[in-house]
Amino acid sequence: MSIEETEPKESGGCLIRGCLFFSVVLFVFVGFCGWGAYSTYKNLYALTSDGSVGIPVYEGTAGPAVQSRLNAFAEALEAKKSATLRLDVDDMNALVLFDPAFSLLKNRVYFGIEKDCLTAQMSVPLDQMRGLQGRWFNGKITFQPKMENGHLSLVPILIQAGNREAPMGVIKALQAFSWSNIFIPNPKTEELFSGIKAIRVEKNELVIEAN
Repeated sequence: MSIEETEPKESGGCLIRGCLFFSVVLFVFVGFCGWGAYSTYKNLYALTSDGSVGIPVYEGTAGPAVQSRLNAFAEALEAKKSATLRLDVDDMNALVLFDPAFSLLKNRVYFGIEKDCLTAQMSVPLDQMRGLQGRWFNGKITFQPKMENGHLSLVPILIQAGNREAPMGVIKALQAFSWSNIFIPNPKTEELFSGIKAIRVEKNELVIEAN
């Protein structure tokens, strides 16, 4: 994992630590909950369980170093400098484990990379979904992150739970869903996101480039 800046980094910056990355990983929650608008109750229920399951947990010590590099990238983004942030699987899972900004995901999500996609192995409660109170989604989502015209787009490729897969109609509906209203909650954040040139997965890393 590395960060490369084309200009010297200035100290400070008011962007909350983890704001950028959290906006990406939030997909695993709002994406699944938003699914209810596009699928039948029967299809949803078939992919749920009546309890949680254990998922892998990062066991390294990279947390503080990754937090520091993420902060540096956020400051470069806020200062409208060119910068590139690279996060491998250990980096992403270290942030989930160690950074308070990602506490919602702790012990609930474990990230991986398969080919040119991110994966999120999950065990999350579905209490916010009507008719699914007390049920859990224990499975994996495979998706591709993209930035288009300053807006984050997360393209789901596959949703699995055990030996079941979400119907293709659900996948296509989520692919067509406009995520910008969810991931850009206020003008300040929208301004910061507009500075991101690209976000992609390559060579087993999540790569985020700022103008």
